[in-house]
Amino acid sequence: MRMRYRKDINSRDIKPIVCISGDINGDFEDRTRLSEYLSILDNYNVKATFPTTLDVAEKYTERIKLIIKGGHEIAGHGDVHKMFRGSSLYEQERRLRRMIEGLHDILGVDVKGFRAPWCKWDKNTHLALSRVGLKYDSSIKRLEILFRLPYIRKRNMEIMGYGYIKPLLKLGAQLYNVTQRSSRYPYYVAPNLLEIPVLGYSDHYLIDSPKGPGYTKSDVDKIGAVWLENLRCLDKGGVMVIDAHPGFFSPDYVGAMDYFIKNALKSGAVFRTLCAIASEFGENIKI
Repeated sequence: MRMRYRKDINSRDIKPIVCISGDINGDFEDRTRLSEYLSILDNYNVKATFPTTLDVAEKYTERIKLIIKGGHEIAGHGDVHKMFRGSSLYEQERRLRRMIEGLHDILGVDVKGFRAPWCKWDKNTHLALSRVGLKYDSSIKRLEILFRLPYIRKRNMEIMGYGYIKPLLKLGAQLYNVTQRSSRYPYYVAPNLLEIPVLGYSDHYLIDSPKGPGYTKSDVDKIGAVWLENLRCLDKGGVMVIDAHPGFFSPDYVGAMDYFIKNALKSGAVFRTLCAIASEFGENIKI
């Protein structure tokens, strides 16, 4: 089931909508790191979404409540940080119900949405999310422009003649999005379940790590520039969701968020939580 937005949504406002999301799934988010991450958001009055696993909420309840106190959204990320894809519909639904009930009992919140661990999902995941009553998923990946060309380690914006190859990089991203079946606006993937795609370049890929040509701690503005370049490609409007784990970005890389948010606001972008985006577009999408 894939219902598209009505055409009048596309034309009503070309300002892109941005969501900062940060998965909480381990021991990385100590209070000091989390506070520095949240302070960047507070400086710009930006509210973010934090997909959280139940076991982390049980272990670090006060840290999660610190997020809630700041007016941010808590979404679901599983009962534990374990793959959903490949499990039966019954098993996925069981785990989701445990997650929803547990987060309510511990934190007093009614989660509205979900992101699968490692963004690994299948049709059973979407159907289970719909059956347990969640309103949105944010697990399908999307790109607006390629970060680098295949087999070339150098980042796209650092290649001489970048302006000439930019159309090719945008076309490559569009082809990727076709394979992912993702859209720049939210769309239905199951009864009453919206999909809000997340930017395909995870922070694991952008920071200095073995997973990719990441930037060092002295180059945080370049990470913000990668996000900003993707945002510029939404010149005709759309939604862009960034995944920036507090455990990886804070404290050494929070400057990337500062750079991006500051410049995104200057460009006219507006920031929303995933729940707010789902509420806005869920009222306008043709069912």
